[in-house]
Amino acid sequence: MRSPLQQALLVSLASILKPLVKLMLQTGLGCSEFVEVTKSVFVHVATETYGLRGRPTNMSRVSAMTGISRKEVSRIRDEGLPGRWTPVKESSPASTVINYWHYDPDFVEPNGNPKTLSFDGPASFSSLVARYAGDIPPGAMRTELIRAGTVKEIDGLLSIRERWFRPARFDEDFVHRIAFSLENLGATIVHNAGLYQQPGFSEESSAHLRRLERIAWSERLSDEATQEFRSWVRREGVRFVDQAVDWIGKNELPRSEWTDTARTVGVGLYYFEEDQ
Repeated sequence: MRSPLQQALLVSLASILKPLVKLMLQTGLGCSEFVEVTKSVFVHVATETYGLRGRPTNMSRVSAMTGISRKEVSRIRDEGLPGRWTPVKESSPASTVINYWHYDPDFVEPNGNPKTLSFDGPASFSSLVARYAGDIPPGAMRTELIRAGTVKEIDGLLSIRERWFRPARFDEDFVHRIAFSLENLGATIVHNAGLYQQPGFSEESSAHLRRLERIAWSERLSDEATQEFRSWVRREGVRFVDQAVDWIGKNELPRSEWTDTARTVGVGLYYFEEDQ
């Protein structure tokens, strides 16, 4: 028999999964693939989260918690879980190049605007690409940025047209970004919920541990007001995110101090509207 809390979570889970299932069906994936991934996540979360004295949870306990056989638990643990994707790992580093074109002092004017760059030479587009795009040829990067409308070239000089790199295609990067957004929203909500379970919890003592998660919504807006609200959110939301990107860009560590152990931090903002 399930507790009221368990029943509420199961009912809510259907709503949470609905957009993910839509995405899976759009890309030709079915229930069997989903079930396999779900079992893997259950095993690895149970293993990593519920161990004793800092050690991974043993297979028998994982099996008891998840309802998955010990043989299956062993197979899944041996296969491992794919590494967490972050924007730093995206297959196309074009966004990284555009970002540091705005914040690396070598490629920014004294007034803070991105410089117009020659293709070759010191502090050039080629040196920018070499610094932030690994072994991708500068010519290929130039072609992609121009194709996407992010960069323009006049008389051999390259300048930025758009603040963001937005390739117009539904590809692996796009799917990774969806997962990144959903994962981090979920992690924030679960983190905040976990604070209430800690001994001695109080709103005052835990204020510095809570992560920002707020929502504003209504079921009583007219069609006209809904359109106005959508436009207002787009305008003010873009302004806020631009300010956040600017703050991050000005406070990030220089390239020489980057490490492989950095923790991802950020803020996400989205507008939602129930489908008719």
